[in-house]
Amino acid sequence: MPPRFLEAEQGSDLWKEHRAGHATASRFADILAGKGQREAYLWDLVGERLAGPSRDAGGMAKAWGHESEDLARRAYTIRTGNLVQQVGFAVHSKIRWCGASSDGLVGADGFVEIKSPFNSGIHARTLALGMPGMHDAQLQGNAWILERQWGMFLSYDPAFTAPHDLYMQRIERDDRFIKHLEVEVKKFLAEVAVAVRDIQNSN
Repeated sequence: MPPRFLEAEQGSDLWKEHRAGHATASRFADILAGKGQREAYLWDLVGERLAGPSRDAGGMAKAWGHESEDLARRAYTIRTGNLVQQVGFAVHSKIRWCGASSDGLVGADGFVEIKSPFNSGIHARTLALGMPGMHDAQLQGNAWILERQWGMFLSYDPAFTAPHDLYMQRIERDDRFIKHLEVEVKKFLAEVAVAVRDIQNSN
């Protein structure tokens, strides 16, 4: 069953409200990581469930990435002929508090995941070595929640001359990885729910 989309521009106050308290694909790597990262993310979500969206962080690097996304989508469409449909926050069709913010859907089976690193060295490394493994969980998480068969990882840096300004790598859906991811996300969300309930019942 396809996800439900809550329409809002990424980065807007409404978008932040939609995703607050949800385990999102962009943070699935933290759920699969060691205790420290996982626990820190758990308390982030507990805080959002009880107090609303987290305060903004990231400064110039975050603003740069957001501003470059449209340029990356345009470059991808020009070079491949594939149109990218922008969508709102996707909520998993069956699992509450689980979602993804896709950078765009492609056709009936694909999606794009855009990275516009503030540091050009990160883009250079990607050109040489391919998509960093740290993004695996996000790509597979998007494939899972969006019910898509493949994702196109894009790294974009307009400081590079074409064609090196845009790196493209197609990532196929990995159902074995997704099955493991689903188990871990459900377990994580159950722990978040317990922590929220314990705080609410503490007074």
